[in-house]
Amino acid sequence: MIGALCFRIEASLGDMGFTPQPFLDAINELSLDYILGIYTSWQDYEGPYIETSLSQHIQQLEKQLLIARTFTPKPIWINIHGGDDSWDSATTRKFFTKAVAVIKDLDLDIKVCGFETHRTRCFYSPWNTLPILKEFKEVNLTLDFSHWVVVCERLLDTAFDDKKLWSVVVPRVGHIHGRIGTAQNSQVGDPSDPFVANEKVAFELIWKKCSDELEKKGILNSSFTLEYGPIPYTPSHPFTGLPVSNVDQIILNELKNLNLVIKK
Repeated sequence: MIGALCFRIEASLGDMGFTPQPFLDAINELSLDYILGIYTSWQDYEGPYIETSLSQHIQQLEKQLLIARTFTPKPIWINIHGGDDSWDSATTRKFFTKAVAVIKDLDLDIKVCGFETHRTRCFYSPWNTLPILKEFKEVNLTLDFSHWVVVCERLLDTAFDDKKLWSVVVPRVGHIHGRIGTAQNSQVGDPSDPFVANEKVAFELIWKKCSDELEKKGILNSSFTLEYGPIPYTPSHPFTGLPVSNVDQIILNELKNLNLVIKK
């Protein structure tokens, strides 16, 4: 969480073991806000990938949202890992038509639901995300910029990208998954490494744009999950498999740094 440096938790139904009451009791006791993760297939990316039909994706979306609808307190944001990167454009359009309908039919606030920009999902690439955003005006995003940088193999930081991509994407971002990556890796060993200074500038610029846009909408405390993960996300030393850096320390350092970046 950035802005006022409030503490929030992000967890999926799988993280809760699909028995959410102990989690919700703890949230209530500690008076914390939380972000809920929903998966339309391949729950938490555990186990092997299994081919799943469009109808199965929609059924799982509805099933998990039905569970989420019963939660007290309600999540401040529902992050949806939606669809499949193997689909053609027609199937992707059908998915979003049905997904938006499911969210509305369940009387959930679509303004606090976002589909993540994530490899393996419909929004794995910025260039197939754009037409969906233009057609489906109610679809919002959880932005994980690191996935797009790897997929496109560049930082998407040119004037062309700013005009064609970010002018459309930034206003649709409601939540950010933040980790700095490179064109070849979704996570750097350490964001303070001078060898990734260009990447750090590019990522922080996009995060700042998104935060400023949310502030224009009256949302002063931007919602942000630092997603620096352990091995295999963080790079490791050859032969030993040991991480090249202390991920817990990186998160603490980045938490302080992000507060400064957003306040610029």
